[in-house]
Amino acid sequence: MIIEHTEFDYPQPETHVQEIRVPRHQLFHRKRSDSENLVAFQSFLAAVEALHCDHHSHTTVFLTHDAETCFICDGTKDVMHMLRHHKGSQQILRFGPAPPENIADIFARYGLYLEVDTSSQYNDELPICSDCKAIYNEQGKDYFCPAVRIAECTMAESIMFRHWRNGVAWDCCSAIKSEKHAP
Repeated sequence: MIIEHTEFDYPQPETHVQEIRVPRHQLFHRKRSDSENLVAFQSFLAAVEALHCDHHSHTTVFLTHDAETCFICDGTKDVMHMLRHHKGSQQILRFGPAPPENIADIFARYGLYLEVDTSSQYNDELPICSDCKAIYNEQGKDYFCPAVRIAECTMAESIMFRHWRNGVAWDCCSAIKSEKHAP
């Protein structure tokens, strides 16, 4: 498994920073117990979180959900819905540690984000089951509410765990907070 890390400082193009080969102890192994794999995932997640540095305004992990199953729980129910974002199909969830207290502006996009997208062969919409859609809609959009943040982190980590277990390649991009663009 490889993590490709790029940096982006608008208006400059993306630059390749590094390709990280994930160590064996951070990979999923079927012969391990569930608790040993959970420890390995937490170690992997910490390594992904370490890519976000103080001089970056945000780091985004990109995943593609190319299946007809729910992008949150990976299940299929009798009634499935399609989520469409006004700028495309992607859904963005926060995860990782909370931003510093002095970053109160949610539009500053400081911290770690998971962006789940789909390819055009799946109609550019993300499938979501009725149960997950109800939970997703219930959590509200109060970005300053700790309960909303915890719910988003839980969803993001659950999605990341599934993709980690399947051994996919990961793309991470850190947006640099330039002095001229700093809030």
